[in-house]
Amino acid sequence: EGIKDISEAHLQDLDVVKLIEDLRAKARPAAEILREREAVNLTDLRRRAADVLNSKKPLALVVRAIRGQGYGGNIRPPLLIYLAATSRLLAMRPGAMPVHVALIGQPGAGKNYAISIVLLSLPEEGYHIIDAGSPRVLIYDDVALRHRVLVFGEADSLPAGEDNPAASAVRNLLQDHHLHYDVTVRDPETGNFTVHKVRKEGPTVLITTATRRLGAQLDSRLFSL
Repeated sequence: EGIKDISEAHLQDLDVVKLIEDLRAKARPAAEILREREAVNLTDLRRRAADVLNSKKPLALVVRAIRGQGYGGNIRPPLLIYLAATSRLLAMRPGAMPVHVALIGQPGAGKNYAISIVLLSLPEEGYHIIDAGSPRVLIYDDVALRHRVLVFGEADSLPAGEDNPAASAVRNLLQDHHLHYDVTVRDPETGNFTVHKVRKEGPTVLITTATRRLGAQLDSRLFSL
C-alpha cells in the first residue's frame, strides 16, 4: 500500500515479482466492472423511464410532450419523426433497417420546426445535426453515429447521384448499419497514393427535409412524409 509505481517498489527493495502477482490476484476483470456499471445505469434508466414503461398509452405521453413544447400543428409529422428517432435504439437483424424519414413539402411549411420540436425530447448525445455543408462532410466528420439520429436540415447537403461513391456510402450506412468509404490520398513523405479507409458504425437514423422526392435509390430507403 502507498506505492505509486514499480520504480518506487524497487527503491523500497520490495519483491516486485511477488507484488505484481499479488496485485494481479486481487484485480477484477474489466468486463466484470463494465457489467456492474451497465447494470447500475440500466436500473437508473428504468427508474427515470418508469412513467413511460408503465403507461398503457405511451404515445399519449409523447403527444403531450410535443404539445408542451408549443407545437400546435398537425401532430402526425412530429409524432412519426419521434417514432423514427426511437428506432435508432432497436436491435437490428441482418436485412432490417431503422426508420429513415424525409419530410417533403413547400418552403416555409414548418418541416424543420417539426424536427426541432422532436429533438427537444431527445438527449443531446442522441442526435447529430448537419445544417449545410459539403456533400462529403458526413464522411470526414469524426462524430460517432452509433445509435444516433442524423439530421440533415436540407436534403441538398446529402451526397447526390446514383453512382456517386459518397452517396453509396450513405446508403450503406442507412441499410447496412455502417458507413464504409475508401479514398486515395497522396502520402506526403513518399509521394505515392495510399488508400484512406473511413469507417463509421451505426445503426443510424436519417431525418431530412426536401421540396421534392429524393433520388430513386435513397428514396427507397426512406419514408416520405
